[in-house]
Amino acid sequence: LTTGDGDRLYGGALQIYDDTKGIDELREALLKSGYEGILPTFLEESEENDEEIVFFSKSLVLLSHHPFFDLFRTSLKLLNSLTLVESPLPIERYIANLCREVPLPPQGRIKVEFNLTPNKTISVERPPCNHLPMANFSYRPLFATLSVGNIMVVLGYLMEECKVVLLSQHYSILCPVAEALLSALFPFEWQGLYIPIMPFAMLDILDAPVPFLAGMSSRYLTEVDPKMRPRDLVFVDLDRDIVQVGIDETTGDKRKIPGLPAKAAWKLKSALEQHGSSSAYMLPTSGIKGCIMSGIIEPLLIKNEERPVYAQMENVQIVDEESLNRKDVFEMSDKAYEDGEDNTEIQTQGYMKSDSEDEGVSEKEQPRNHHVGRFKKFQKMKNKKKMFVSPQQKKKVLLSNSNRAGSQGHLLDIDEPKPFNSAEIRNAFLRFLISIFMDYQDYLIESGGDLFDNEAFINKLYVEKYAREW
Repeated sequence: LTTGDGDRLYGGALQIYDDTKGIDELREALLKSGYEGILPTFLEESEENDEEIVFFSKSLVLLSHHPFFDLFRTSLKLLNSLTLVESPLPIERYIANLCREVPLPPQGRIKVEFNLTPNKTISVERPPCNHLPMANFSYRPLFATLSVGNIMVVLGYLMEECKVVLLSQHYSILCPVAEALLSALFPFEWQGLYIPIMPFAMLDILDAPVPFLAGMSSRYLTEVDPKMRPRDLVFVDLDRDIVQVGIDETTGDKRKIPGLPAKAAWKLKSALEQHGSSSAYMLPTSGIKGCIMSGIIEPLLIKNEERPVYAQMENVQIVDEESLNRKDVFEMSDKAYEDGEDNTEIQTQGYMKSDSEDEGVSEKEQPRNHHVGRFKKFQKMKNKKKMFVSPQQKKKVLLSNSNRAGSQGHLLDIDEPKPFNSAEIRNAFLRFLISIFMDYQDYLIESGGDLFDNEAFINKLYVEKYAREW
């Protein structure tokens, strides 16, 4: 979020389903309300439907002026888990401790550690001013969704200050991908609009006459007629690894692929392949790695002959058809917990009484506790014979049986499976930009109409013709 004075406000949200109603109860409430229309299929009377349950959602949100994304995720999961068990303190006390009593550590000086549960220590620290800026998120969503060539293409468009839109049906990966792209621009800072998760109700922003980086649901591509879309946008389809370039707003011609200096671009690509893409990239079902399309109404594939070397497309044959595909892994990233994780960890930490502790005490004699009641209710829901099994639960079984995806873990986990190395990835981006701009101050003009000697600066880079134009 962006505040009125231009500061950014960061946050994390956890969607939970802790309120339920039976199908028969919901049907009765709907009919009593005076509704006279046709009932939805799932509410129609049948012996099978009457034993099912409808879940109602709510969201838990943490906000901060600092981008502690992994801290948001860990804290929200623990806070929700605490509401499912009998804890020694009310949940409000834990929230107050997190929001009011945990101090913000000074940059590069100390690390603050605190506990919400006895066996889970949470650390908060900020890097020194002379180090790379804090990146408290996983880089793996960026490298799982886009090939290295397409990452560099999008980076080039951001350097041009284009209007870039990230698209995915999985909201959980939009923000990490957007944050990773902006962090790759360091030491530059993005000055345009930044909305990593933009609601459909804000589509008018796509017509803004200023640069922006936005993320939104990929249903935009199916629900909005191509003729009604702005022509100067760069669409990045994260679900299919497709970059769709629009029209150059200054010339009105087809937008060109960024002409990054060949030598520096090749070094960057090699480093990103080694430390990122080789272990994280998930091949799309099309088998095309690095797909780039031109045009809006009738997109056409840009052939390799029209691309710079770093952005060459590859057709990859899918050998192991039983391996987990990108759709399965991305669906798992939408789930905050593995099955059973939301209460098992807390139970083992002394916050839940075992059945043996309550022996000899009748149910009436036990003190009432809303946490225990919610946990038992949750357990009863899970034990229903005809419980609805979501597609995500089915995918979880597939995930556990796949060695390929099992070695990856959850995409949002900040702990990286080897050989993925975000530190080397960030250093590679920094080396790339420094190799181009390290001597820029030598070409500043102190007097005269021009402020910078463009021709001399480009000549010293020894770049090809297409890169000179870019």
